[in-house]
Formats: sequence, structure tokens, C-alpha cells
Amino acid sequence: MDYSDFLLKEYQNISEAHFKTNEMISAFFRYSIVVMTIPLTIVAALVSSESGMVQQISADWRWLFAVGYVFAVFSVVGYGMSRYLTALRFEALLYARVVNSIRDWFCKSGETHNIELAVEVLPRDATVPSSKKEGDHAYLVRSFAFLSSLYILVSLLCFLTALIVLAEGAPRSLNAGECLILGALLIAFVRWFSWSHKRYLEKRESRDIE
Repeated sequence: MDYSDFLLKEYQNISEAHFKTNEMISAFFRYSIVVMTIPLTIVAALVSSESGMVQQISADWRWLFAVGYVFAVFSVVGYGMSRYLTALRFEALLYARVVNSIRDWFCKSGETHNIELAVEVLPRDATVPSSKKEGDHAYLVRSFAFLSSLYILVSLLCFLTALIVLAEGAPRSLNAGECLILGALLIAFVRWFSWSHKRYLEKRESRDIE
């Protein structure tokens, strides 16, 4: 087997790995969304029921802390799932870059083992696709960012209400200052969520280049 035959075999293997990775991303996202919507389903069931469970929970600081903890856990789980999806996306980018570089070698060398490899309109730049280009992956991350942010907001609201119940003996509506604090924390969490994913891609990019 000469070098061109080796590259052709690698091209086929890596192309297959690239498509399988994209399939894994789609499948994992579907299952993740099912898991992440479990709390919303439970809350909807409680609100629609006439058992008075919601009123009991809102008046008991122990229940409030427990519910807040559960929502915080789901928020962390959502972040972990989104990071895993980001890692899978980066692997898919690396596969695509290798495929482009092999296609470029065949085009420049004049080898015609496979006519598909010599098509000039196909990407041949080993630096693309870029990790800085958002693409469809951005919508996946934003979906997790929305759910995780929603859950962390509910978690903070439960914790704050629990402290109010402990201090005043009964739940009450939040005042303007408390709402501003929750809003600021929520904005900070969303910005950190997006920044951490971009930072992860930058670190992976620089590490692979080195």
C-alpha cells in the first residue's frame, strides 16, 4: 500500500467518523432535552392538580430548599450536557479539517483514485470549518442555556423564598430590590454560560494547534 492508498483509506474512515459524530450530537441532544424537561413536566402537573401541594411547598422552608436544590442540580446537569455536545462538535470539526486536508493533497498531487476527492468545489482548506463560526451548534447551546438559566432562576427564587419564610414566618411577594438581585444573578449566569463554552473551544483550538 503506497501513501495515496493510505490517505484514501484514512479519508473514508474519517469521513465516516465525522458523520457518525454528527449523528451522535443529534441523538444526544434529543435525549438530553427529554431529561431536562422532566422538572417542567412535574411542575406543570403540580400546578394543574387541586391537591394544594404548591401552597404547601411555598409555605415550608424545608420543601423550598429541597425544590431549589433539585432545580440547581438540573441546571448543572444541563451545563454538563451542553459541554459534552460542545466537545462532540469540536471532534466533528477536527474530522472535517482532516478530510479537507486529504482532499487538498489529492487535488494538488493529481491522483485520481476517487473522482470525488478531485472535485474542485469541495472544501480543501484544513483550517475550516472554524470553531468561531457558530452554525447550528449555537442553537443547541442556547437551548441548554435557556433551560439551565430558567432552572437556576427557579432555584434562586426557592432559596430566597425559603429564607423569607424562615425570617418572617410566611412567604411574600419579592420587593424591587430582591427582583433586581435575581435579575442580575440570572444575567451573570447566562453570560458565564456562553463565555465558558467559547473559552472551552478556544482552549481546545490552541491545544490542538500546538
